[in-house]
Amino acid sequence: MNLNKNNEETQSNVLELDDKCKINNDNILSYESKIRLNTMRKELDETKIHMAKNIEKLLDRDSKLCDVNEKTRALVKHSDIFNKSCKKLTWYSWFYSKISYIFAGGATSLAVVMYLVL
Repeated sequence: MNLNKNNEETQSNVLELDDKCKINNDNILSYESKIRLNTMRKELDETKIHMAKNIEKLLDRDSKLCDVNEKTRALVKHSDIFNKSCKKLTWYSWFYSKISYIFAGGATSLAVVMYLVL
């Protein structure tokens, strides 16, 4: 009878410990959940910061691209003007070289005619 009583006490102690372990496990799980939740919140906050920085960089990049676009348009306009002035210069250069040949030929012809006449 004494052994049976000890056995019952041991079983009740085990059940009490088991109940305490369950409570502790529940607390541990909730603590682990809190840790996970906090780490997820920290990661979310870091992600928000990174996204805000990326949006800032995107807006800066957009303004820089607009500036580059304006400068490109100005360069295209100036290159068109430069091409037109180069064509004019080429034409004037060709024209004046031909005029000089015409005048040189005309002067030579005049000199020959005068020599023959005199």
